[in-house]
Amino acid sequence: MPERLARSAAAPRSRWAPTPAASVAPLDWSQCVPGSEFDCATVKVPLDYSKPGGRTIELAVVRRTATDPRRRIGTLFFNPGGPGGPGTVQMPQNYEKFPREVRERFDIVSWDPAASATAPP
Repeated sequence: MPERLARSAAAPRSRWAPTPAASVAPLDWSQCVPGSEFDCATVKVPLDYSKPGGRTIELAVVRRTATDPRRRIGTLFFNPGGPGGPGTVQMPQNYEKFPREVRERFDIVSWDPAASATAPP
């Protein structure tokens, strides 16, 4: 193979260095309220993702597990948009609006964006 062709077939170089993988502790999920079908937890995240070792904040998260666990294929993260809408309130309020097939096959997770009233300043 000519050298010129070999160079053009090589993967392009990126200006961005890949972010090293970080170990993530599992969340401590528990029922949001006794008897609830929704689980709640908090997750510690970097305040500035370009400084993963810097200051962190805790975000509230909510989850409803797939209603057909045998057919579960993953997790769907739902961001209700904004400004300032707490996902821990809006996702449970709107849960039935997700198509039945989505509710059956995905755990649905939402969080309180940093600008919402329940997130830390």
